[in-house]
Amino acid sequence: MATTTRTVAAPTTVTMPLLFPVAMIVAPILLMASTFAFLSVGGGINDGIVGGVLTVWAVMAFVLAFVGCARILESRMPKGAQLLAFGAAAVGAGGAGFGISAIYVQLLREDHAIDGVAAVDAHPFAILALLPWGWFMPLTCILVGALLWRARLLPWWHGVLFILAGALFVTGRPAQIGAIAVATDVVFLAAFVGLGLRTLAARSAAGRTERS
Repeated sequence: MATTTRTVAAPTTVTMPLLFPVAMIVAPILLMASTFAFLSVGGGINDGIVGGVLTVWAVMAFVLAFVGCARILESRMPKGAQLLAFGAAAVGAGGAGFGISAIYVQLLREDHAIDGVAAVDAHPFAILALLPWGWFMPLTCILVGALLWRARLLPWWHGVLFILAGALFVTGRPAQIGAIAVATDVVFLAAFVGLGLRTLAARSAAGRTERS
């Protein structure tokens, strides 16, 4: 009986800008650094100056990483790639908003004895700067995993890592549960760094082939 073998295709070519796979590696490292900063020198998840600054930097890298994912998928799944591009923009807006909010939560509490979270809650319209955009981080991550899995560009379990990272993000960050946030960062690290290294290797191989 014949068996069908699924081939894991190279996810990129030499035309992929180096910036994108590098961002895939840097982004989860910065996210993990922000989590440890929140838990060690801040008031918890999304509460702290150092963690907030690192969050903004991490989000910048994630925007580039998601655009890189869109570039990987655009030839096989152009509509999905367009959704990822929009998701990347939304991640930038929401993530930067939460990072800056985290900075001001600590500043207002320590310098002015003001509860920053309560102050925002007193003005419901202000939350629109954070939501629904903040939800696009886990949603876009889940979409990346689903699209990579469906396009068969990576082993199935790598797509599951992206989906798991998105699902854990919903639990750990909004609920501000430190242990789950750290576990989420570990899964993000495995998913994005793995894809970044694979993309760099494929990019390098395509470059050698083009030169030969």
